[in-house]
Amino acid sequence: MSTIALEVQGCSRRFRSRKGTVQALQDVTFQVPEGACCGLLGPNGAGKSTLIRILANVLKPDAGRISVLGEPLRWGKHAYKQQVGFMLEDLALMERLTGREQLELAARLYGLSPEQATATIEALVAPFEVATALDRWIETYSHGMRRQLAFLLALLHRPRLLVLDEPFEAMDAQALEAAITLLHAHHRQGATLLISSHRLDKLERLCDHLVVLHRGRVRFAGSLADFRDHLPAAESLETAYLHWLREG
Repeated sequence: MSTIALEVQGCSRRFRSRKGTVQALQDVTFQVPEGACCGLLGPNGAGKSTLIRILANVLKPDAGRISVLGEPLRWGKHAYKQQVGFMLEDLALMERLTGREQLELAARLYGLSPEQATATIEALVAPFEVATALDRWIETYSHGMRRQLAFLLALLHRPRLLVLDEPFEAMDAQALEAAITLLHAHHRQGATLLISSHRLDKLERLCDHLVVLHRGRVRFAGSLADFRDHLPAAESLETAYLHWLREG
């Protein structure tokens, strides 16, 4: 029986505004087995980023229980982040640090020695354009470079669970291939991945599980093979997903 890396049970979250209440998540329940690479799919506004912000302890759910690597997630407690890496929609980079300083600071916070930090940073950044700008202030970075840096920060401490929100956005072809290579390698080392992305062609190369959100509810949670079994004529994940949206 497989161990569960991430378990979400009955998670709900609503937002209030001048126009009323928006139910961003409603009774969201799913599991991600340890060692799986799970794609998190859904149209814009489905609740994907809200869910990831809850997993990162940035937002507090209105209801529900979450277990991360076998431990209950508690609001305001951050010790579990030593074993989890996050890339959020809001990158939250330190504009007046250089890219190198941001990476070195994160490495110290994660407990890497100076020698480990140097070796890890050099290996991670080498295939990416941001490697040419590590000694510049982050405020001078392009949008693509910022996203590369945020992606590398999430991987820096080799987390057991990696949660990424649109990691492929604004990446050029070279950076995309480098990112996928890194994710494949991290997955092969036993890590669990949860990746939200509209780049279904890239998710298809990585994922063996899917969670599909629609209007704040889980519409599918299971293996990629099971998802395709519902749509036997589909030739690709993107084709299957578009067909599912039309039928759903």
